[in-house]
Order: sequence, then structure tokens, then C-alpha cells
Amino acid sequence: MAVRKTIGSGYAGTILAGFLVILFGVNAFASENSLKEDVKAALESGSAKELVRLFTGKVEITMSGSKAGYSQSEAENLFRGFFGKHPATGFDYVHEGSSQEGLKYAIGKYKSSGATYRVYILMSQESGQYLVRAMNFTEE
Repeated sequence: MAVRKTIGSGYAGTILAGFLVILFGVNAFASENSLKEDVKAALESGSAKELVRLFTGKVEITMSGSKAGYSQSEAENLFRGFFGKHPATGFDYVHEGSSQEGLKYAIGKYKSSGATYRVYILMSQESGQYLVRAMNFTEE
């Protein structure tokens, strides 16, 4: 009986497995950072269309204490109205973190000429990429 060595066995298999873990971990980190930068750019430019393309199929949005689930097209209409009434003068992240379940979050300040809003963004990984799962706007 002959013994066959497979590619995934032994020292080479350990190195390959370690490389894949690092590769996917770095890719997830890059994906999360890219998402946060894309959200920031969409908020600063007031682009509802660009913002909602970063959402999961259904997203939970809280504005002025009212919370609801929205499809991307409903969310686009909501943000188009919000950006029309409160055009951005700036947006900056003030804190970020993650949960033990793998969810990522970021907290930022959305500034307009009339008000400042604390923005909570919840992100989750779907099909290998991070997307916005929920957003909460609270006027300060």
C-alpha cells in the first residue's frame, strides 16, 4: 500500500493554511476600511445614490427617534430628502470597534450648517465584503 502526500498535508499545508488566513483577514480589513471611506465620501457629498449602494438589501435606519427597515430604493428617497434639508459641511469618524460576533461599527459626526448629528454605522460581512446593516442619526 503506497502512501500519498497531498498538497495540504505537513509543513507546506500549514504554511498554505496560514497564508490563506492572513490573506482573507487582510482582505476583510481592507474591505471594512474601504466601506468606511466610501460611506464618508457619500455623506460628505450628499449622494444618496452612492450611500445606498453600500447597504445590505434591507437596512435599518433611525432618524429623529423613528426607526424602520428600508429597501435600498426607500432608503435612497429618505436620504435624498435628508441631504436636501441638511447639506453636509463635513463628516468625521470619532470612534470605531467590533463585536465578538464579527460586526463592525463606527461612530461619526455629520455636520450641516444648521445642526450636527451623531451617526452610528453598523457593518456586517456578507459574501466576503462588509456592507452597512444599520445607520442611526441623532441630532446633538
